[in-house]
Amino acid sequence: MATGATISLQVGAFRELKSAADLRARLQEKFSDVFISTVDSGGEPLYRVRVGHFRSEAESDTTKSSLQAAGFASFRVTD
Repeated sequence: MATGATISLQVGAFRELKSAADLRARLQEKFSDVFISTVDSGGEPLYRVRVGHFRSEAESDTTKSSLQAAGFASFRVTD
């Protein structure tokens, strides 16, 4: 991983901001550092719901396990 890069766990991606905000609100009930990032996808915004700013995959493992136990699939993303 590049110096200064962080890992987050992406839990969902939506075309509608309201859908992303609804998922963020649900996640914030159990997890801290939940945020929405936006990327251009085919000329339209895509709202990605993510958890955490981790420095390593190992650091993110506990949160990933907790997300899975709570019924949320996720995958690691490096920024």
